[in-house]
Amino acid sequence: MIKKSLIWVSILFLSKMYCQVNGEVFAINRNMFYLNYTPSITEDDTYKYQFSNIRLGLPPVKAHKVTFYTTVGADYHHFNYDNPQFNDTIDEFYNLNLSVLIRYRLSEKWSINALAMPHIISNLKNNLKADDLHINGILFMEKMFKKEQSSNFFSVSLGVGYLTLAGKTTVNPVVNVMAKINDKLSFVAGIPNTYIQYDINSKHSLKVLGDLNDFSATINTPFYTTDNKTTQIKTAVSTKVSAGIEYNYWFYKNWGILARGVYSVYDEYKLWDNDDNTIYDFDSNSKPYITFGIRHRLKK
Repeated sequence: MIKKSLIWVSILFLSKMYCQVNGEVFAINRNMFYLNYTPSITEDDTYKYQFSNIRLGLPPVKAHKVTFYTTVGADYHHFNYDNPQFNDTIDEFYNLNLSVLIRYRLSEKWSINALAMPHIISNLKNNLKADDLHINGILFMEKMFKKEQSSNFFSVSLGVGYLTLAGKTTVNPVVNVMAKINDKLSFVAGIPNTYIQYDINSKHSLKVLGDLNDFSATINTPFYTTDNKTTQIKTAVSTKVSAGIEYNYWFYKNWGILARGVYSVYDEYKLWDNDDNTIYDFDSNSKPYITFGIRHRLKK
């Protein structure tokens, strides 16, 4: 029980959520576009896993004290199983997502923020159903601490989130701290991002980060674990918590490429029945992951 609690503390406070939670809300430099790809470099005894995701941030829309930030994106999860009964049914999962952040500026240092995160996740083997649509959200207050005529700052955000983690959608407290210490060093700690970034110069930067790749998808086609069709699989749930280092190289204005290497400290993949009972556990092992990507950041 203690081990499980420590794992969830890591998920909540050392994570960057890629799937069920979308958009770059708590980040020092907002990416207007990025495309990431994670190939399969290490396999479990039961499957190989690949992952890719893409995000496009639309230009902010300002109206007096209110600013709208919108991000659209898609994720692709691919599994290649040693057991043929899983292939062609739960080998691919797709996540189509939208994030809309509404920020109301009370003053130069205080703001009220609401984030809506609807997303559709499915194996797309049949028609979409109501269970494929999920709506997450966060409501939070932000206080900014900043000296006049200085680009450095420190901010604290407190709020509540309706979030999906490890297949369960619940109400959770949200705490986040962001700071730009100087021209080279910055950090973010909390949900949904946690990292420490060091800008070596205008072209090179390093990050030490926590990473959470989490999704749960409803199986839309009849699928059973045995040939006699006694127990139907309803949901696939995958949770991977990792830590590692990311390198960014900005090669042309605000276009850059990245290479990230992480090692999972918690890796779990299960299949549930209609009552959310585990029917099949793939018994995933901790392993390394590498990610390559290209991105375009918002001009400073």
